[in-house]
Amino acid sequence: MQSVNDAVLITRPQTNHPNLEIITTPLNSLNSRLNDSTTAQHVEFRVYNESNVNKGQRQRYDGRSLIDLLVISALMWSAWSYQLWDVVKGFPAHYRSGWNVELTLLLAWIASCVLGVRYICNTILYESLTPLPGLGVQIALTRGVRFPWPLTTNRNFLLPISTSYSFVPLSEISTVILNQALHGFSVRYYLSIVKKDGQGVIVGFNAIRPTFDVLKEVYHGIREILFDEYEEVPQDDDTCD
Repeated sequence: MQSVNDAVLITRPQTNHPNLEIITTPLNSLNSRLNDSTTAQHVEFRVYNESNVNKGQRQRYDGRSLIDLLVISALMWSAWSYQLWDVVKGFPAHYRSGWNVELTLLLAWIASCVLGVRYICNTILYESLTPLPGLGVQIALTRGVRFPWPLTTNRNFLLPISTSYSFVPLSEISTVILNQALHGFSVRYYLSIVKKDGQGVIVGFNAIRPTFDVLKEVYHGIREILFDEYEEVPQDDDTCD
């Protein structure tokens, strides 16, 4: 499944896991310096937050919709129950009369709103790995807000608010591996960037922890870009001369 928008190619190679997107962007600034037969590209492997649904299927799910609804409902109920709007309208009079219970409730409600907004806006929307040939791997984690929106493909509208970046230089990378580990009574797979000279291991998509099929797709893509290592495709025994 592919879509093109302003020369940006978005590929979803996993039919059962549409939370994986491979975003390929031509680097025109570099292409102009190269010959016509060479095309420099920026490839981002992006994995959206997800949740399990019935029958073992998965869909893209970017946020905490039920918890968001409960938080908003609690704030609205408390404002109506304690008639905080009347306190706001009469704030000058309450302020001149000194500190009282109404002002305390109003400030507590405002503080709850601030914490609630911060909680909602802190939702992890997606993580991404961007291998840069000859340079290294850029790791990004994006947080923001998810709104239900039936007009989009995944019925969600994402509003990114903040993105944190980290970069691992190629000179520090020993290899990229797929590893498995026991987690309770289950087995989890990890995509790991092993650093040289015992400097440690960096786990990709550590917050979202996608499935093995998604990790395998990203693993081969990263090794292809960084190390020119291509996945071997099985061939039939019968060949034509």
